[in-house]
Amino acid sequence: MRWALLVGLFGLATLCAFIGFTAGGESLATAVVMGGSGIGLLLLGRALFLTDASIVSFDGARLADDSGRVLCTLEEIAQVERGFALFKPSSGFVLTLKAPRERGWSPGLWWRYGRRIGVGGATPSRAGRHMADTITLALSMRNAG
Repeated sequence: MRWALLVGLFGLATLCAFIGFTAGGESLATAVVMGGSGIGLLLLGRALFLTDASIVSFDGARLADDSGRVLCTLEEIAQVERGFALFKPSSGFVLTLKAPRERGWSPGLWWRYGRRIGVGGATPSRAGRHMADTITLALSMRNAG
């Protein structure tokens, strides 16, 4: 899944750069905008490539990535949101926290903004469903006693 995203991003960056270089004689604004878009897409593709080997894991007490960054603990989670019409990463889910946390982002893996953490994007849908089910079960066990 991530390789398709990488190929798409690098292809779009190449197309933007090509348009920027060939439109340079016609309009300087077009050349600057398209060249900047191409560079931005290359940087986004690079960030996605560097997170290709990263993982997010839930150990029953905390949600963390493999670098040791704790995204949240079980005690901070208010609810797990999954659904078709939600603003969430594709093949993923959103956690609503009890209190806001600092922003963070790992392209294609997770994002955190305020009280919401989105997990997924370029991850397999089966893994996202399984993790969401596991967190939901842990929340129900915590709330039960």
